Amino acid sequence: MTAEAAVVLPVWLNKDFAKSSLKESNSCGDFKILSVDVQRATAPGDNYLSEVYRMTVHLEHNVKQYKRSVSLIIKCLPDSEVMKTIAQDMQAFEQETLMFCETIPAMSKILEEAAPGKYTQLSAKCFASGREPVSYVVLEDLKARGFALAKRCKGLDLAHARLVVRKLAEFHASSVRLYEQRPSALDRYQTFRMFEGDMAKHLEPYVKQGCKLLADQLETLEKSYSKYAPKVRALSENIFPRLLELVKRKGKFRVLIHADTWVNNIMFKYAGGVVRDVVLLDFQLASYNSPSIDLQYFAHTSLTEEVYSDHLTDLLKDYHNHLVEVMSDIGVSTDKQISFEELLEDFEEHSLYAVFASVGVLPVVRTEEETRFDVESSVKENDSDTNRKAFAGASYVEAVKQMLPQFEKKGLFSSN
Repeated sequence: MTAEAAVVLPVWLNKDFAKSSLKESNSCGDFKILSVDVQRATAPGDNYLSEVYRMTVHLEHNVKQYKRSVSLIIKCLPDSEVMKTIAQDMQAFEQETLMFCETIPAMSKILEEAAPGKYTQLSAKCFASGREPVSYVVLEDLKARGFALAKRCKGLDLAHARLVVRKLAEFHASSVRLYEQRPSALDRYQTFRMFEGDMAKHLEPYVKQGCKLLADQLETLEKSYSKYAPKVRALSENIFPRLLELVKRKGKFRVLIHADTWVNNIMFKYAGGVVRDVVLLDFQLASYNSPSIDLQYFAHTSLTEEVYSDHLTDLLKDYHNHLVEVMSDIGVSTDKQISFEELLEDFEEHSLYAVFASVGVLPVVRTEEETRFDVESSVKENDSDTNRKAFAGASYVEAVKQMLPQFEKKGLFSSN
């Protein structure tokens, strides 16, 4: 551990914290803690609403004296005052604690009891949570179990994307059954906190600035794309209220959505060089809403250009087929399910969310791996060389070029 790292690591991530976090774990009850090693678990640009650390806990059995190690992931409030305020305004850690400690275990139980052994885990196990000295959650380290993040800048191929939409189907379907069994279990998620309340004052300027930066970049391109610049610039003035109206709609089919399904909130497991399993991460934005929000967000942040252009409908079919399968397994009646035609209609009705994803999240995703997108500057509507470079990056430009004609075709640049 370097001297620089030692300075920035929280002093409270120590043996006492590890002991407290593991005290309810049966597998560690007969062990004493010898030492802990702590390091940052994510690279610049990978997380914004939290700091993420990996803690390796070295243990020794109290009687047999053999040693073992346990790896933990600790998420806590970010150091940045602006991002900390945003996380607090949207109650991000309260939301995620509820998800990990109550909601996901309840949904996982529904899946397991209905079809024992058929469905893999939705997310990581939570060991502990708290609010002192800062808000935090302690999770199992999925990396230690063979899961890995995909390359953030590359986009997911069809095999990876299919696994993700199937996992989303399991997540969504089990929430429908949970709501049937106990509607109050989803009370906390009825407000889409990213768009409503105190969070709106941060998100609105951020989205507006994203539209302006995209418009500036489009003006530098050939005429077939520069023609979109004034339309995107005009969109900056009305997109947020339109998004707010969109997320407040009460559609026929509603589920608990993840609401932040981009590549860095997903981990994959491989066997023989083939991707076999997937889990979802980071539930700070979870909300009770249309599944199309997750599907639009994922499609417009996390796919390769080839998958986006050639296989989007295939992915929607995969999602729907698995959704119906899971809902049938867990006992959701057919009258409460959604047809594929209804899903396509709902997906189209939520197309504006694709624009939000393309200006608010995609530039973060496609930013070069060693660079950190300057979220704070965009929240303050300040110009930033870093962010201009992100919108000018070849990977982002190629991705958004595919999307713009589709946005125009769907009438998303109109003020209605």
